[in-house]
Amino acid sequence: MRCLCPFCEKEITPDEIQCFSCGTTYNFETLLCIRSIAKKTKLEEPGEGRRCPRFRRKFAVIYTCSKGLRKRQLSDISRGGVFVTSNNPLHPGERIDLKILLSDGEKELEVAGQVAWSSSRKRQTPMGELPPGMGIKFLDLSPADAERIHRVVMEPLS
Repeated sequence: MRCLCPFCEKEITPDEIQCFSCGTTYNFETLLCIRSIAKKTKLEEPGEGRRCPRFRRKFAVIYTCSKGLRKRQLSDISRGGVFVTSNNPLHPGERIDLKILLSDGEKELEVAGQVAWSSSRKRQTPMGELPPGMGIKFLDLSPADAERIHRVVMEPLS
């Protein structure tokens, strides 16, 4: 059965820790998921394993990590996590505390996250060119905050 990188959709073997096509690095949990998918299903549609749809929106994000306080920009968001643009992304598995400044004028959204994957170079995806950065999965997003994200991303762009 085929196993595809969820970001560039190139075929990878389930035991790789980095996609040779796009440079995406996977943490242990992601590798287990990829291996599980490769064993149980035949991937016919790229990205079908994604549980939450992504929305291309740019919001400022401040996060605390082992390297200190950082302010960056996220380029997509879902109820499951965000993509944070960074020339020096953190390593998969690293936990961070995020403050996302949404466009609804309310207090910033605070949520714990974990780096699911990272890449230090640009790469092509079906959604277009993706800059260097990291995919962060939310660890403790409340139902109210998930609904707030949904409400904000569904607003028409001005």
